[in-house]
Amino acid sequence: MGEEIGLFRPVVADEAVEATTAVLRGGWLGPGPIVERFEAAFAEYVGAPHAVAVSSGSAALRLALTLAGVGPGDEVLTSPITFVGANEVVLHCGATPVFIDVDADRGLMRVDAAAAAIGPRTRAILVTHLSGTPVDLDQFHALADRTGVALVEDAAHACGASYRGTRIGGHPGFQAFSFQATKNLNAVDGGMLCLRSADDAARARRLRWMGIDHDTWSRASGDRYCWSYEVAEVGHKFAMNDVNAAIGLAHLPLLDGGNDRRRAIADRYRAGLAGVEGIGIVEPLSDRVSATYLAPVLADDRDALAAGLAQRGITTGVHFRRNDLHAIFDPARDLPGAEAYWTRTLSLPVHLALTDDQVETVIDAVIDASQTTLATGR
Repeated sequence: MGEEIGLFRPVVADEAVEATTAVLRGGWLGPGPIVERFEAAFAEYVGAPHAVAVSSGSAALRLALTLAGVGPGDEVLTSPITFVGANEVVLHCGATPVFIDVDADRGLMRVDAAAAAIGPRTRAILVTHLSGTPVDLDQFHALADRTGVALVEDAAHACGASYRGTRIGGHPGFQAFSFQATKNLNAVDGGMLCLRSADDAARARRLRWMGIDHDTWSRASGDRYCWSYEVAEVGHKFAMNDVNAAIGLAHLPLLDGGNDRRRAIADRYRAGLAGVEGIGIVEPLSDRVSATYLAPVLADDRDALAAGLAQRGITTGVHFRRNDLHAIFDPARDLPGAEAYWTRTLSLPVHLALTDDQVETVIDAVIDASQTTLATGR
């Protein structure tokens, strides 16, 4: 076996190490001034009126659904091809996830299937920008406007992506981002909720800090510490701290360059694997720019290919198992597109620590493993 090539490998820039050290030595570690700076910088980057930093992408989704009015008895139209945590958030709201079929070749939610599923209990549509490729937002916004439901974007994979010239985060509705360690914008952990209304932003800031009307930093940053506060609504401990914010803020200027590198790796995979028997290539869409968090191929015998690559020292992943197949959800629906996608998709390594030689090694290994599978039937 040759060199080991991992599916993910977080990269932390020197600037982030220095920024973190400054926070650790500065005496304030919790939610504070660096969080505020990160929020402002991120809002400017994506073109959002407001950005609220939180502890995870799931926390951002939870706040988005709350602000959209989702509660017990409601239904949320959602994708079965996403990280299960996104749909657990719907359950935490007391609502029912209604799984909508996806495009069999990209795993993106189909707007026609969503339109057919809207009913009297539908409160929101939760779309997933899978692998970093945005859904057709024009069509989904038209559907949401026509039916009066909220549109929430799970942008965990899509930091730096754009749809028809506008960055994800800059469109109407709510956008939830993740800064977990393997994501395009790595803050080790954390998330961001982008939103339009000042009132919604103020409420999100209260809800992320147990519903308290003034957070600790605002009560400590005046002439004297003020201990008094009010709680008018039950909230969560969802706030980001200044350590994570410092890492994210330092990495933000590097995001576009990192995404360019990810796209270059994916382009090389497409070129190197074009025409390989048993392997389908996912081409980019002309009206949107993917953040390329994942680089999926579609394999006729996905599991055999994954096993063959593992034998050659290359780790791959499946993103994702159909969520409706998990026991925590209602019985699985008839979703032929989702079934076709999840049983074929295989994510190849596409991280910033990959060298050009390693990319070529992955290509050669995919070709070799595919040929072996075809020759042996397994």
